[in-house]
Amino acid sequence: MPKIKIHYFSPDAPRLQLTKTGDWIDLYCAQDMTLHAGDFALVPLGVS
Repeated sequence: MPKIKIHYFSPDAPRLQLTKTGDWIDLYCAQDMTLHAGDFALVPLGVS
């Protein structure tokens, strides 16, 4: 498994965890968002 460095922009951001199923890791949105059908948004992930 390759090692990567992750910088979290907020101490409250959920920490990334390896998944048992799927391809690798799950990312989470860094803030609550509400999108309606047809909306477009850039989703902040809170990590780099």
